[in-house]
Amino acid sequence: MYFTDIAIHFFRDIVYGNHPPVLDYNGLKYNPDCTDITTLLATAIEHNQLNGLLNAIEIKSKEYLALKNKIIQYNNIIEDKHFKEILITSNQLNTNNVAFLNKLYQLGFIESDTAKITDLQLITKLKMAQRFLGLSDDGLLKNATINALNIPLASRVTELS
Repeated sequence: MYFTDIAIHFFRDIVYGNHPPVLDYNGLKYNPDCTDITTLLATAIEHNQLNGLLNAIEIKSKEYLALKNKIIQYNNIIEDKHFKEILITSNQLNTNNVAFLNKLYQLGFIESDTAKITDLQLITKLKMAQRFLGLSDDGLLKNATINALNIPLASRVTELS
């Protein structure tokens, strides 16, 4: 029973996310149409297709898959034995700002923390990071940008989850 309860909650979270939709019943049908998780689970078990159930019900939108991949990317970086949180203290916008380069790598804006990158490319990557963080993409490494970049990667995973 305990496993079944966990499975039902897990698959419900996959279908509806952390916030199930508010259901409305007009006498004929539910709006939005609801998915009967218990029936899906029972049918999958009956037909020995439990392994494929997750893939069958998971959202297929580009946005969801991009978000899922970003969470996986961040978790892989955090789990690396060489990972350590980086604090940017300098507002220098050049390749000598190692902490800034490391953070751009951790956030996925450059291929590696030792990548050879020109100052012009660095400004472009900074603008991309600023847009990603919801900041003005002015290409300047000001305090607001530094503060946003200094948010721990684990906190970013929590925000995205």
